[in-house]
Amino acid sequence: MPSEAGSKGIIAANTIITGIPKLTTSKTDFIGFILVPIMIGNVTTFSLIPLIEIYDVYELRDENSSQSFLIAHSKGTNKLPEKIIIVAGVLKELKANKNEKKASKMFLEAVYHMGIN
Repeated sequence: MPSEAGSKGIIAANTIITGIPKLTTSKTDFIGFILVPIMIGNVTTFSLIPLIEIYDVYELRDENSSQSFLIAHSKGTNKLPEKIIIVAGVLKELKANKNEKKASKMFLEAVYHMGIN
């Protein structure tokens, strides 16, 4: 359940969550970057790519409570349906700023999803 993922989830753990995803248009809920190494000859440099450019962000709502959990689903793939689904993936940390030692939020990087009849 989304409500349990936020409180009992472990970073980098495989996780399965059930709920109803809703695509979010807010760019402030999912601020962060991925460092991508770029090698030119013997020189390595890093490029920052905003997460919002790579993922569609969904809120997965718990039917039993009003709590929600963020899910990141790769752009360019089919959108998640707005019905009850099972989503499997890896829990990742989402820090509000780079100086935080502990992540303020977690999100699920979706790898697989399946509808429930």
